[in-house]
Amino acid sequence: MILDPKIKLRHLLLFFLVTAGLYQSCKDEDTIKEEAKTLVSYEKITTITAQKIQLGFSLLSLAYPEINKLKFGNPNDADLYKVKYRTKLNNKEIIASGVVCVPKSTGSFPILSFQNGTNTTYSNAPSMNIDDPQFVVLENLTGLGYIITIPDYIGFGESSQVLHPYYHRESNDAAVINLIKATQEMLEEKSFTCSANGKLFLMGYSQGGWATLSAFKTLEENNPTGLNPIAASCGAGAYNLMEVAKYILNRPTYGSPVYLPYFIESHQRNGLLNTSLDLYFNKPYVERIPDLFDGKHNFGSINGSLNDTIEKMMTPAMIQNFATASEFEALRNELTLNSVDAWQVKGKLLFMHGTKDPVVPVFESENIIAKFRELGLSHEQVELILIQDVDHGSGIAPWVISSLVWLDGMK
Repeated sequence: MILDPKIKLRHLLLFFLVTAGLYQSCKDEDTIKEEAKTLVSYEKITTITAQKIQLGFSLLSLAYPEINKLKFGNPNDADLYKVKYRTKLNNKEIIASGVVCVPKSTGSFPILSFQNGTNTTYSNAPSMNIDDPQFVVLENLTGLGYIITIPDYIGFGESSQVLHPYYHRESNDAAVINLIKATQEMLEEKSFTCSANGKLFLMGYSQGGWATLSAFKTLEENNPTGLNPIAASCGAGAYNLMEVAKYILNRPTYGSPVYLPYFIESHQRNGLLNTSLDLYFNKPYVERIPDLFDGKHNFGSINGSLNDTIEKMMTPAMIQNFATASEFEALRNELTLNSVDAWQVKGKLLFMHGTKDPVVPVFESENIIAKFRELGLSHEQVELILIQDVDHGSGIAPWVISSLVWLDGMK
């Protein structure tokens, strides 16, 4: 039978449309699956050999013998990756980044998420500064049987186009938890031989202490990872931001004036606080502040450009009326919204704080412990260790060592 040419054409067109539709359907399905993933990409940075890890812990034990309680007899090599992943800021998707450290092993390991303290420079983001001593200790820990995640935080690494939303709970929690989710997706790739064993630990110091407690609370309330949040160690964190703001304003001098400007400027620039800087700061600081948070000025440089005498840097109204005046209500609300309060925690919490900390006062840890006690939580479940005669900076090393030993006991 000979078909009419017009019929042939109609069949060809129909075939094209059907197959094109099937192709588009498959393409859309693949695209949807890809967009549903948290992981965007990963790139290997370096490998740390087992010998180097062994040597690192041996040297560390000379200064901190307590580290010998860790089991570092036969470590694995560890691969370090820069991971890009999807997260959100103000309900808008943003591509963030962080470091993920994976043992070169066929075993199954817990995930440990580490949150660093206050950072103001792009070059100090974890993925840009893997040789920082605090990161090196965590990276070496990978060889002892941990999968380590270290978020850059929004505002650093791949998301440096925005100012880091300093002490903003919602975006911080998302950045921490979504890196964990991206790591789970990464480990599903065929090139990886190890896997997560279902246990999740968190630890962080200063801003990282607050970030750790906030993320741990969120994970216990709504956990998208499927992992079991076992325990978290929080060092010298500012958990009640209103308390800390009042502490700063009530002092004649404060040695780290960067904190309030960082919070206010970042929340304003990210659309979280709709006020003017001159409500809070005197001249010439009100003009300086926006340029100081450009990702190039380090912590010391910003402090040096501000003023540690409170009455010189802050407006009289801010000092005298912050707690009650209506013009400061928006800031009070923002500080309260981003504080972390006690809850009926299911896992275990360790708080550590130096007794001579002038930056984040020790009562921050003492007060939140008291609130946990009011909820009926025991010393065994929520513990506070006061580090005698150390300040904010010198408390980091003993906190790291004690935290690693404490977490390793639950591994």
